[in-house]
Amino acid sequence: MGTPARGSQDRGHASPPRSAPRDPRSPVPLTSAQSADSKIAIAGSGRGAAAWLELEGTTVARIMVATYQHGSGVSAAVPLSTHNLNGYSGPELAVSPKGDTLVAWRESSSTIRAATRGPDAESFTPATGILTTTNISRPVVATLDDGTFVIAWVDGTTVRLAVRHPGDASFTTTTVPGLGSVHNLALAAAPGGGAALAITDLLNGQGRLMLSIAPAGGSFGTPSVAATVDAAADYELQGVGLAYGAGGKLGVGFVEHHNGAGELYGLTGDANGAVGFASPIPGTTWTSLSDVQVSFASDGTEAIAYQGVQGAVPKGRLAVASPGGAWSTVPAWPAGVDPGAVRVDGLAGGVVPNLASQGTAVPGSVDVVDSIAAHGADAVATVMHKADGAYHVEAFTWDGTPPVISDLTAPASAIAGVAAPFHASASDALSAASVRWSFGDGETATGDNAMHAFATAGTFTVTATATDGAGNTTTRSADVSVATPA
Repeated sequence: MGTPARGSQDRGHASPPRSAPRDPRSPVPLTSAQSADSKIAIAGSGRGAAAWLELEGTTVARIMVATYQHGSGVSAAVPLSTHNLNGYSGPELAVSPKGDTLVAWRESSSTIRAATRGPDAESFTPATGILTTTNISRPVVATLDDGTFVIAWVDGTTVRLAVRHPGDASFTTTTVPGLGSVHNLALAAAPGGGAALAITDLLNGQGRLMLSIAPAGGSFGTPSVAATVDAAADYELQGVGLAYGAGGKLGVGFVEHHNGAGELYGLTGDANGAVGFASPIPGTTWTSLSDVQVSFASDGTEAIAYQGVQGAVPKGRLAVASPGGAWSTVPAWPAGVDPGAVRVDGLAGGVVPNLASQGTAVPGSVDVVDSIAAHGADAVATVMHKADGAYHVEAFTWDGTPPVISDLTAPASAIAGVAAPFHASASDALSAASVRWSFGDGETATGDNAMHAFATAGTFTVTATATDGAGNTTTRSADVSVATPA
């Protein structure tokens, strides 16, 4: 069943997938215990991890982690830490393109914990060398292309960085200099190596957006001022988000607060942290503006997901700007989607939130999408599903990748009235694929193997269409020359 017969024309192509439908398979429960704060991240290889906070009664919490492999799903979960619930926050999760994985969390108001896993390792190893401090915030994390792990957090009015390079036995913790009273942090790994740290602070009555860039193989330097506001007029900079796009393009979103209202700002810079003028995004003046998340689409469009309160109603929106274009806002995404779960991709051929591009977020109005990760045109989310009065973590997959027809066999020629054999092999990473035949004469058949007799002579284009469980399709065609019987 190899190549088409000599003389036939195999015009194989993959038809564009339609707006990515939800995978029809049932969500996969990750735990039956009451849970919160779930995260998922996937490397380019399809290997990743899911992590979440699991509760035991009202006093005990544990950090759980499970391995993810695209096409195979999520493994059984294992605990990384168990501690008194008071002060627990996290986890935060990052995976490098090669599969190096970092999980970090705040175990108490004075302790940051972390665990790491190499690309080929099956289990996580507790991290050492992270300072125990006081009055600390929830950490932010990044895993660099070379396998370097970075954790940042606020310690009172100080920003601390814990870094572990490949080959190091433990993390080394340092302090970021030149800052005032710190409000928020964001951390992002750069394509090809290096990272950026964004900080909003207040110094000498002035609200500032600060950026520190670590080049590939280098370290973070003293942050430079990227934007300022006058705090004397009751202005402050608060939430901040950060992301890299193709070619090292750096996108930053931050919130300016004034008289109880927040306004979203967006700016774009290069890999060295040089940014353009920060301008307010029209239509983003809300109260309690927060949860700023920045991402890039494959065409270079920058997007900022955020939430706030408008008319006493919590809402979430997406602001987008095409390369060189002005900012605009996209209507709120479906109910039950946390802004931290929104990323931008090309699943529907445009710049839209992953989940909004696929209609209803998840089955049931009581479900909340906590985190989402894209792998090619597919997306995987951790979902907080409410049952029996408590939330539990589930993994849910959206299939946006068409199936593959790896083998199409059709005769180069046939005789009218004599049945000829046809074969196509179809497969899909996430679900079963079926084959439907169209013989170009109005007749059809289903199945990998088909027999068909053409009624008249002529040249007919035979098309095999493979359809996966989510409705994505691929077609391949071959021409068959049919002769009149001798």
